[in-house]
Amino acid sequence: MREKLIERVGAPPQESDWPIWAWYHYDGAKKPSPDLRCSALLVPGERGVRIELEIPEERVLLSDFDAWCAVLIGAAMLEGEAEVERFWKECAEVGLPNGWGMTWEDTDKVLAHPDFGERMRRSWNQIFDLDWHNDYWNDPPGMKAIQAVFWEIRREDVRKVDFFTGR
Repeated sequence: MREKLIERVGAPPQESDWPIWAWYHYDGAKKPSPDLRCSALLVPGERGVRIELEIPEERVLLSDFDAWCAVLIGAAMLEGEAEVERFWKECAEVGLPNGWGMTWEDTDKVLAHPDFGERMRRSWNQIFDLDWHNDYWNDPPGMKAIQAVFWEIRREDVRKVDFFTGR
């Protein structure tokens, strides 16, 4: 994600900086922000803050949250179940780990392979195409949970601040 943010908006203000993460659409276009009544946001009784931001497009990288979660478990973001199954079958044929239940060590083995690693890495770019939809991995456009990353929050970016207590 950090590498893609650098590609999209440029280097961070300081080399040691990591992206700041936020929701762009929490639960599709109709629910852009988290419902503060939701019990999953904080431990009951814990105090929190929701900050509404408006950051210029040129400073932000958007991606599909569900597809990103699939990448985090080492998924190959290919077109449809048949292509995914074919990819993992080809990996198995050369003795590579394949499919569900892989560890990060398994994923690293696939990524290190000259034929399969680059295919897997390229497939991960799908998470940045917000129009890309595949029933196997994510929701259709308009229903997606979309995350945003950026390098900094400036005073002029803040639109609203809500304090709340976890339920």
